[in-house]
Amino acid sequence: MPHYVRDPDTGKPIAVTELLKRDPFKALLPDMERIMPALMRRDTWTRGEALLILSGYQPNTSTAFVAGNTVPFQPAYLDGTTWGGLQQTGLSHPRELDALGDYLVLTGYAAGGALEERKTPAEWLEWAEKKGFVPYWISEMPRQNEQEQAGRLAARRSAGRYTLREAANEIAHHAHGDRREALRKLKTAWKKKNLAVFEPDSTLSCESSRLHPDYLESIWSDLNAWLEINEPRITWRFPAPDFKAALLAGEWSKASAEDKRKMVSEALRKCAENQTQAAKSLGITRQNLQRIAKTITVPRSCNGGATVAAHSDRVDWKPRKR
Repeated sequence: MPHYVRDPDTGKPIAVTELLKRDPFKALLPDMERIMPALMRRDTWTRGEALLILSGYQPNTSTAFVAGNTVPFQPAYLDGTTWGGLQQTGLSHPRELDALGDYLVLTGYAAGGALEERKTPAEWLEWAEKKGFVPYWISEMPRQNEQEQAGRLAARRSAGRYTLREAANEIAHHAHGDRREALRKLKTAWKKKNLAVFEPDSTLSCESSRLHPDYLESIWSDLNAWLEINEPRITWRFPAPDFKAALLAGEWSKASAEDKRKMVSEALRKCAENQTQAAKSLGITRQNLQRIAKTITVPRSCNGGATVAAHSDRVDWKPRKR
């Protein structure tokens, strides 16, 4: 089945092979609507995938050992063309030799590294840049992926969540230890069910996952409890998240019921009990605030205590009937 992209001249969908027939020697741009965004949204690439992607191949391309070198075999390219599809139409890829040359250069740089080693797309791009290698497609790639990753990191921190790799790095840094050893201990704790671990954006703990364990997540309080029992000499603890920042970042659903009550109570106090202003300051609806306000336990006072009347814009404090 032909792969369709947007025609740079008309803006309409067109088969990639038809574009190539116009000028068989003109390099095709990578597919910036489907293939590249999907690759850049991935949390990690393996080293083997990174070598292919950086060279211009799709990561599902298989390899073969030819004349003493491992090379892509009947590859699929980032522009959506495939070796088989081009052969059927009597075409060849305009970057066939360039892509192969890039792949051989990168495999030389990567010699000795494990093919299953995982890093983020940004980390692999940084690795290539340090080697003096710039992928041909980088000029076409928007830098949104860096902003997306920064946004994910901020969301995790505001929710008090850390990937196992991030948690290991923090522990090793504050304990002046080996981060690989810290990561090994966290993975072992998960396997032995001594540490609750979650897939990204999930609140259901998992006992197994398709994701690489390094990028599963744990929660600050669970990590601190594990440190307390298993590493009592490490006095540093993961900080409690700033739930106010979480609320403003749209992470309301990840805050506990108790933290929501605290935030609503503080907002009402600062806004002189005006619910509309309090809800606006938290970035939630007034109805949402009212539901939580009803569950707030009000301290007893000399007049016999109070209850929240959540049906007016201003909170009224009324004596409870004895």
